[in-house]
Amino acid sequence: MLTRSSWQSGAVLLAAGLVAGGCQHRPVADPTTATPSVRLRVRLPPVRYATRRTVGVWIARPLGGPPRPLVLHLTGDSGCHGLDLELFTAVTRWGYPVAVLASPDFIDTFIDGVTTRGSLARDLDTVARAAARATGVSESEPVVLLGLSRGAGLAVEAAADAAWRPRLRGVVALGLCSREERVWDSGGMGRPYREIALLESLPLEVIQSTHDHYLSAAGAREAFGPDTGLRVLHPIDARSHTFVGGRPALLEQLRISLDRIAGR
Repeated sequence: MLTRSSWQSGAVLLAAGLVAGGCQHRPVADPTTATPSVRLRVRLPPVRYATRRTVGVWIARPLGGPPRPLVLHLTGDSGCHGLDLELFTAVTRWGYPVAVLASPDFIDTFIDGVTTRGSLARDLDTVARAAARATGVSESEPVVLLGLSRGAGLAVEAAADAAWRPRLRGVVALGLCSREERVWDSGGMGRPYREIALLESLPLEVIQSTHDHYLSAAGAREAFGPDTGLRVLHPIDARSHTFVGGRPALLEQLRISLDRIAGR
């Protein structure tokens, strides 16, 4: 089991309204249910010769306190744009404390743009603990991983790390692709649908567009296999990878999936 001290060493929180670089747009939390978004600067664990790795994370917490687990949201390749911003607002509306990490900024901290599953998990644990402290959630409380596109692949790969899995409540993956080329291990390039088997008893909900040009819902079903009590794939009738034409159905299914995992 990885120790808290080994994964938290050097984590730094610098709260700021806006910080140069990093996330492309400030996510807007629902003002009726959540505090305004605040940006943290988190120092990540050193990797080889990269000893000063930091990343920006936007957080928001419920106005009435955090009765629900922290949702750690990893964006797609465009960062905090478009659908990812819409997801942030929706998740705060539903009463969850949220931390959103822009995947392009995060990937910039990888050596040569790639990482291992173990290093990825250590990084995300550091981010989750920093975000938990900032939102008033206990650091020992398991978190929910939410990822879109690239973020979905990173979330599944990180959850496949056996040492970190007990720190997770479950994973919700939107637009999960068949490959994750930013993660390499002894088995080669990350293959999220293959790695699902490594999640063991961890709940996983995949939400896929019927016309996703990377991997359609039909193709995802073939790779995913039949639903089980722990793993479910939800097809959404939509025109694109980002669920154009199906956003209301996507958001409703996301709310149901988050509530199902949070309630476990």
